[in-house]
Amino acid sequence: MSDHDQTDRRDPRVRELTYRLMAMAPDAPPFPEEATPMTVPEKKQRPPMLVWAATAVAAVLLIGLPLFLFRGGDESTDPATTIAAPDTTTTTTEPAGTTMAPGTTLAPGVPTVAEINIYVFSEATTTYLGDPALVPLQLEVEVPSEPGSDAALASWDLALDTLFNRGPTFGAYRSAIPELSGEWSASLDGSILEVDLPAEFEAGGGTLAMASRLAQVVFTATQFDGIDSVLFLIDGEVADVFSGEGIVLDGPQTRMDYVDILPLIFLDEPAIGSRVSSPLTLSGMANVFEATVQYEIVNESGNVINAGFTTATCGTGCWGDFAAQASFFVPEETPGEIVVYEEAALDGSRVNEIRYPVTLLPGGEEEPPATTTTEVPSTTTLPGEAFDIGPREGDVVAVVGVAHDDVLNLRDGPGVGYEPLLGLDPLADDLVATGRHRLLESSIWTELTANGVTGWVNSSYIGYLGGVDDLTSWVVAQLGGVPEAETMLDLGTMIAESFRQDEGGFRAEMVIPPTVGDLGEITFDVVGLLDDSQLGWRLHIFGQPTAGGEGFSLKSVEATAFCGRGVTDQGFCV
Repeated sequence: MSDHDQTDRRDPRVRELTYRLMAMAPDAPPFPEEATPMTVPEKKQRPPMLVWAATAVAAVLLIGLPLFLFRGGDESTDPATTIAAPDTTTTTTEPAGTTMAPGTTLAPGVPTVAEINIYVFSEATTTYLGDPALVPLQLEVEVPSEPGSDAALASWDLALDTLFNRGPTFGAYRSAIPELSGEWSASLDGSILEVDLPAEFEAGGGTLAMASRLAQVVFTATQFDGIDSVLFLIDGEVADVFSGEGIVLDGPQTRMDYVDILPLIFLDEPAIGSRVSSPLTLSGMANVFEATVQYEIVNESGNVINAGFTTATCGTGCWGDFAAQASFFVPEETPGEIVVYEEAALDGSRVNEIRYPVTLLPGGEEEPPATTTTEVPSTTTLPGEAFDIGPREGDVVAVVGVAHDDVLNLRDGPGVGYEPLLGLDPLADDLVATGRHRLLESSIWTELTANGVTGWVNSSYIGYLGGVDDLTSWVVAQLGGVPEAETMLDLGTMIAESFRQDEGGFRAEMVIPPTVGDLGEITFDVVGLLDDSQLGWRLHIFGQPTAGGEGFSLKSVEATAFCGRGVTDQGFCV
């Protein structure tokens, strides 16, 4: 159970606004015409490449010019609806069953079958930009014979060859990469894989489609030990600008450059279609509240044979790695599923769920323990250690950085393993501190009293309310002029994003939805400003209709400070 458990993870950004202008083609996979803005990762990244390209084509896209996302593909192929491994039939040659471990090579001249992972798109998952999402898919492929050759076939070479030469359809999964007829090559330079592709690789249209091609190559290549990034070349020349969409590639590309098209819980191991045995290792990346990832192992009958949760190294606005080990028992080989998801605080429903069809191999513990990766501590022994930094006894603090349609859980102990006692409103400002704090491995928890109930909250979501400032001039200077947008949501998004910093756990949450009368209004919380004195701002944004009446321009920004250590009588952060 997570501690914020957002049911609608809306953390809008300027970058996503450009995507919402893009009309996607009907060709599979069905990329959405409109994307839901989501929370962005914490890690510092290069300037968002998609924005530069998308801005240039926005005017054309708005008049409805159809951009075809993929070439080819079997439109009759539907997503899998039953628990079964995907249809990945290949021609097999004895001996079979060689698993391609990262960094390995295969000797030339000996035909064999290898299990390799490539990264494709699934229609049934949720990303920052909507469906589909990038997922790992395991295939059995025949390793070509190379008689007379002294060179071993690298595993990444085989994986990329499969990606480039199998076309856009992999059973229920799709590729953004067309089947290539031209020659390609790859060579390793230190930790950088240099991939030289024919010009047809960048042919076509659609910024998201082109970025998806790049992402597939980057994730497929960097799964192997020793490869950290990919440098793209087209016909022997380094690709500084990719495709007619003008996507800027400023050097070798890494996985963090393409997290926008990952599921919010990205399970990297095991891959879809894997044959797995007990104990099973689950690993990947997630960007979820409290970094809490729920998981289940499901058998062919749909019964959950193990369930638990694990925590990522970062969450709520940043991507973190997670790993867990879970045991299971099945008497014989059987189809199954690995399921990962979040639980919503408001009603306990599942959000950001993704399901991987796998094959469960016999064996394991016949009665595995009811596992979670973190034990719920007893009520008498609190986890972590006492911590003396935080609101003092009797101090009044407020909820900060929680979306308007969500709650902050007040729990009966410090940690997500404890049961919620009360859901605190995103605008609650009358929480009284008891002066007790606990330092856990990746978070700090504070004990509070609200509505007569005493419990614990994650201290990242509380702060002192300071004074109110007019930040209109600062925003105008930051954006290089008075901002305008088609809707108040878009205008508020743009202004909230102007506070973003390159480092830290920045997040922007809409705490009061837009209203429109003579003026438009919307309120955002922006937090994670890398300052333990001032944590962020609550931005009350006013917009006025533009001269043409087709949108809104900024009128004013009234900002209430969020303070971390206290507030002076004059309203300044201590």
